[in-house]
Amino acid sequence: MKISTDYKTDNYNIYVEDNALNKYLTEYTARYSSVFYLVDSHVYQLHQDILLSSIDAPILLSPGESCKTVESYARTIEELIERGIKRNSLIVAIGGGATGDLAGFIAATILRGVDYIHVPTTVLAHDSAVGGKTAINVPSGKNLIGSFYRPQCVIMDTLFFNTLPDDELLSGYAEVFKHAMLNSEEEADRLMTLHNKAIDIDRLSESIEMGIKTKLRFVNKDEHESNERRYLNLGHTLGHALELNNKLFHGHAVMFGMLYALYVSNQLNQKDIFDVSRYATYFQSIGLDFSKIEDTAFEDLLKYLLKDKKNTTENLISFVLLSNYGECYVKDLSIEEVKKYYTTFNEMLIKDV
Repeated sequence: MKISTDYKTDNYNIYVEDNALNKYLTEYTARYSSVFYLVDSHVYQLHQDILLSSIDAPILLSPGESCKTVESYARTIEELIERGIKRNSLIVAIGGGATGDLAGFIAATILRGVDYIHVPTTVLAHDSAVGGKTAINVPSGKNLIGSFYRPQCVIMDTLFFNTLPDDELLSGYAEVFKHAMLNSEEEADRLMTLHNKAIDIDRLSESIEMGIKTKLRFVNKDEHESNERRYLNLGHTLGHALELNNKLFHGHAVMFGMLYALYVSNQLNQKDIFDVSRYATYFQSIGLDFSKIEDTAFEDLLKYLLKDKKNTTENLISFVLLSNYGECYVKDLSIEEVKKYYTTFNEMLIKDV
């Protein structure tokens, strides 16, 4: 399938299908005098059968989030310069969201900007590959150095999903489910039916299509995250803190963060619009391990919560909440409020899951 962005200018296509890499990549690379491939080393090892026929002389990056460091950024730029990158060159990133984040930030900044393409190899990257955000991490937090920079296209070859371990599939599915919550209760129920007790890899493409179209709906209105695009951070405030403190997969942490956001939404709405226990039970049934957050002290999370890039006021923490399915708002909560809800939220999980 092909999905196109709908900006006023500089639109690009997103391809999601089996064998998309071989089908579409050369259409774009043929336009450039030189092409540089930045490839997740783990992906390269697993998929040489696909990649060797499509790419030449890749620069291998350390797998996952470990590549998103200032040191990796500087080292990769040095290698690209040594290899002769020019303003009219193309960078192709092949890997998950972390690979795309690093490569996109390199493309945005090297020689004041060169074109790039992202070939996402994980379900999780269906989210990060779309929307033009690029970033690297620093020890104090995720994605604190970055820019907005659109790719020339996104090529999501679903053949890569066949080698994803269950934890990676679940991590990516978290963002799909988040997009469903930003649509309607019916969309969330549809996902729970499609992926009942396990993630059905054969039905993922249609779920990903929903996710991408949902994200583009927000991004087209607010590319630089000054207003509505912030709603795409549902589950990410507590999620990022748990991810960093408890060393969780990104999507697993976001699932916990979503549950917390729904719980807080119910408290502030003063009615139980969202059946948090039902969603918690569902997440557990498809593989989310609740023991990973047992006994996590609020004080251990606080330093990450206070450094969240969405915060705008000192000592207040910004959360994306829902007044109903698909109806979002941003609320600044005091440390005391966040802690109070965190305590009662955990008590609910212990009782119900």
